[in-house]
Amino acid sequence: MNTTLVRRRKTAGSHVVEVVTKDGLPMHGIVYEGDLVTPTPVITRIHGGPHLSWGSSFDLESQIYVGAGYRILLPNLRGSSGFGERYWKAVVGEWGRRDFVDLLDFIDADVGPKDGPHYVMGGSYGGFLTNWTIAHDDRFRAAVSERSISNFVSKIGTSDNGYVTNVAEMGGLDILDNGSDELWRRSPLHWVHDINTPVLFIHGESDQRCPIEQSEQLFVALRRLGREAVLARFPGEGHGLPKSGTPRHRVQRLDMILEWLRVHP
Repeated sequence: MNTTLVRRRKTAGSHVVEVVTKDGLPMHGIVYEGDLVTPTPVITRIHGGPHLSWGSSFDLESQIYVGAGYRILLPNLRGSSGFGERYWKAVVGEWGRRDFVDLLDFIDADVGPKDGPHYVMGGSYGGFLTNWTIAHDDRFRAAVSERSISNFVSKIGTSDNGYVTNVAEMGGLDILDNGSDELWRRSPLHWVHDINTPVLFIHGESDQRCPIEQSEQLFVALRRLGREAVLARFPGEGHGLPKSGTPRHRVQRLDMILEWLRVHP
């Protein structure tokens, strides 16, 4: 059955892109593109973790976006797995710092068409970096932030791994040893006044890893400031909504994202 389906469907090819960061760290990424048009809208997708990575396996979601007319950039920023211990550790203590610079380096160095609108999206850690990026750069036409992090101070007490992950990934910062001020400065919510990019938040109401209060806080703050923001809540869904959620919700999520991009051309 799958073979027959694949024969009827045209899939987009991909190719590897390589970038050397300003501090000399080589980075690897993947680009998906179909029949290019001008101007070509570009979506940069940020993976979670941060110690996950984009690889060569079939990526249904990128194929769907390419089929809708977008070019997809998948950067393996510092911290991604599969590139050695030095690469893996390079993001520890650097969330919102070097990873953000890496992201812009990737986008600026990408040799593909860049004359169309650019969008940024990500989930979990990728949602955090999406939030952080639109608070520090206004180049993006719109953003999609899924199951994200906006406030490290509150996440320590609400996430199922908040205490362990926060302390480890944030370089030892802890609310119990005078780390709260720095954790707050490293939180996208602290920079909410600088967010002008329209943003769609998507969150499962039963997410224990990045509780929905993380999206709620940033969404409410943006709406209070009169900024364009939408929060989509998915009842009964946890952190794995995009891949392990109910089929109905997974389809609704993709439809919602495509519509959000469509209305922000």
